[in-house]
Amino acid sequence: MKATYYLTFIAANALIAIGLGYLFFKPPNDYWQELLLAGAFNAFLCWKSYQQMKEEDNISE
Repeated sequence: MKATYYLTFIAANALIAIGLGYLFFKPPNDYWQELLLAGAFNAFLCWKSYQQMKEEDNISE
């Protein structure tokens, strides 16, 4: 579960970084909006899995 959390976190940061790169360096296209949206959704999933991991750790203790 922790590996999934870390991979999701890295993927979210990569999508947000790529989206910001498109935003600042290639404004004529709309790819940056989709990448930022995907990164934000991925960050949300990451946060949800982190909350679930915390609950599982509290239950196991």
